Amino acid sequence: VLIEKLSRHVLKAIEKQREQKIIKHSLEARVLLFIDPQNEFGKILNQGLSAIDKNFEGALKFLEDFFIVSQIVLTQASEELEATELDWLKISVTTALGSKCARCWKWEEEVKNELCERCEKIVIGMQFAEI
Repeated sequence: VLIEKLSRHVLKAIEKQREQKIIKHSLEARVLLFIDPQNEFGKILNQGLSAIDKNFEGALKFLEDFFIVSQIVLTQASEELEATELDWLKISVTTALGSKCARCWKWEEEVKNELCERCEKIVIGMQFAEI
C-alpha cells in the first residue's frame, strides 16, 4: 500500500514536468525523494527499502525500474523539494544527469561508446557468444 502511495505521487510529479516540457519521457527523469524517517509510514518504507539491501543501492535500482526513470536519489535535505499530500514524502523531478544510453535509453552519468555499463556488459557478452 505504501509503495502504491509513493508511486502515485512520483508519477504525478513526473507528469507535471512532462506538461511543462521539462522532460519528454519518464526515462529523462531524475527523482529526488525525501521520505521522513521520523514519520511512522516513512520508517516503514525506509525499513522496506533497506531490507532490499543495506546501502540502498539495490533499492534505488528497484525504484528506478518500478517508476521507469533513470535516476532515483533519496535525500535527507527536504527544503527544496515539493510537499505532497503525504506528510512523510517530498519530491522533486529534474532532468536526469549524464547521457542517454543508445540501447536502453536510460540516462547515466557514465556512458562509454553510447552504452551504459549494464548494456555494455550485455553487448560484450553477446559478441563473445557469437565467437
